[in-house]
This record gives sequence, C-alpha cells and structure tokens, in this order.
Amino acid sequence: NTYGAWKHFNTDGLVTGGVRGEQTRGCKPYPDHFKENQTFHCVDHCENPDYPISYKEDLHFGQSFYKLPKDEATIMADIFTNGPVNVAYHASSQKDENGIRYCDEHHDGVNHAVRVIGWGEIDGTKYWLAANSWGKHFGDGGLFKVKKGSCRVESFVVAGIPRV
Repeated sequence: NTYGAWKHFNTDGLVTGGVRGEQTRGCKPYPDHFKENQTFHCVDHCENPDYPISYKEDLHFGQSFYKLPKDEATIMADIFTNGPVNVAYHASSQKDENGIRYCDEHHDGVNHAVRVIGWGEIDGTKYWLAANSWGKHFGDGGLFKVKKGSCRVESFVVAGIPRV
C-alpha cells in the first residue's frame, strides 16, 4: 500500500536501511529475503548493532504526500518537478519484449510497489523506468522498464515531499 507507506513516513517517520542483502548499512538493513506470510513487528531501536546513530536521531519524516491521477502527462510532470513517484502495479505474469516488461491481459489487482524515476520510448513503445527494491542484481542494475498503460502501472501512483 503505497499511500499507507507515505502516511507512515509523514506521521511516524522512517530510519535508514541500505540495499537488499547488505546487513551492514543503516539502522534497519533491508532483509536478504522474506518468508511467505512473514509477520513484521515495529521496533523502536536500530537492528544493526554497528550503526553509530540512535534510532531517534536517524528518523526521517515526510512533509506531505498525495495521490496522482491516472494521467501520463501529470505523472511525468510530477517526476520532472519533484522527483520519483511510487507506483503499485501488477508484477506477476509479466512478459518482456525488447527489454520492456508488459502484461498482455487485464488484471484487477496490484501486488508490488516500485519507484518510477523516469520514462522513455524504444521502437515506438513508451515505458516507465522503475527502480526495484531488490538491489542491483534485479533487472538492469536494479532498474527495469514497464510499458506505459500495462500492468495497471498508472492506477496507484503516490508521491510526496520529504521534510528537510
């Protein structure tokens, strides 16, 4: 739930973490893998014993967040003006053509969230450039392309402004 994540960032804050599998970076390192039906518990201390900053000092907060309409031009303008947006989309049963992922059938739900950092076009096919949370070993150094209008990628777009 990208909207819920931004709400949590604004109200409760988030601490640093690092990339997937690197257990030595940040207050709460990103796990190398998740177990099916795994339950997460909120704890208010750093899980990395070597991290030199306290949990409270490491907390970062958002200033505001908002849902964007399902409109390509509006999403592009927001990325250009404010930086990456978060999207929830249907990631299962994707296919690949010329390095661009797409879904060839209609899907009602979404099951994954990523950051969209840009856009482009290859041989007439428009795509969003996305960064996955799975680290450099996924896709092209952690990045991948998803066809615009496919996999419900424009259906759940949330962005925000961090507090500085």
